[in-house]
Amino acid sequence: MKLNRMADAVTVGSGFFVVISLIFLIVEIRSNTEAVRAASYQELVATSNEYLLLVAADGDLAEIVTKGYQHPRDSLDALGRTRFFHYTRAIWRNFENAFYQRQHEVLGDGEWQMYEYLICGQYSFSPVYWERAHRASHSSAFIDMVLECSEGT
Repeated sequence: MKLNRMADAVTVGSGFFVVISLIFLIVEIRSNTEAVRAASYQELVATSNEYLLLVAADGDLAEIVTKGYQHPRDSLDALGRTRFFHYTRAIWRNFENAFYQRQHEVLGDGEWQMYEYLICGQYSFSPVYWERAHRASHSSAFIDMVLECSEGT
């Protein structure tokens, strides 16, 4: 009888420790998820800042970007068009990265709202250039998002 009570106590005690371990595991996973979200968002912001700082620091690139958004074929020479193409390709890649981070619930509503605004704005600068130069290099899901976004502008 005494042995049965001890066995029952051990069973209850081990069950209690399993529940406590599971709670601890849940708390740690949530904490880790928040850290991953913060790090992912920070990386997106850092990448965006690199583009902005490049244009701010390089007068030639600033001129290329300004002319490129106006009339890339007419106002830029071959080198300028190449630089503008790669500059805008990098921006669109960053946007698609943000889009997939949103799809995987890494970006929250506030962060995504800001990126959605930027995507719509970037598209509105030159939808013809995006169609001709960049659309084919993106996933169909991202293309659909850009086109839906553009319908609202």
